[in-house]
Amino acid sequence: MAEAVAITKDAKRVLVNKAFLDIHGLQDVSQVIGKPMDWLIFPEDREMVVARSLARQRGEPVTSFYEYRVVRPDGAVRTVETLAVPLRYRGEPATLAVLRDVTEEKRSERLLKENQDRLAVSQKNAKIGNWDWDLTTGALWWSEQNYAIYGFDPQEVVPSFEAFMATVEPSDQELVKTSLEEAFKGG
Repeated sequence: MAEAVAITKDAKRVLVNKAFLDIHGLQDVSQVIGKPMDWLIFPEDREMVVARSLARQRGEPVTSFYEYRVVRPDGAVRTVETLAVPLRYRGEPATLAVLRDVTEEKRSERLLKENQDRLAVSQKNAKIGNWDWDLTTGALWWSEQNYAIYGFDPQEVVPSFEAFMATVEPSDQELVKTSLEEAFKGG
């Protein structure tokens, strides 16, 4: 999807592109041009967005990159990532905003976090852990439960092959090394 563009002056939209209409679920520029900018903004985000726009037009320092939610006429809520900068429009102070719909990215991030949390709880309850070993760099990553299984403090021990081998019974270390070598060979 193309990035949405809007120019706002005195808290009213004065110019928008088709992508802006698409993100907001609108059909025609007449639905937005000359109207207060806040009617499409999620109620809890309105004050922040309008205040930043007006401060920017007054030349005050205000963050340029932020997220907020919009509400479409059908009630659907979308999250947009915005880059807003001051400009002069027809000789007057205004704000140019470039918006990108990040609703699906936010949804994916939330689902990933939920799944990671579920995995952590499951591993803790089952007393199992997981790990990852990047063979090109040698870097190891251990789950929190892996640290607990080995009795290591995550603040004190950096995951390493040596740290793992220190947990293996001395009589089994040669077998572990041989097994790893066979696995590396594709066996």
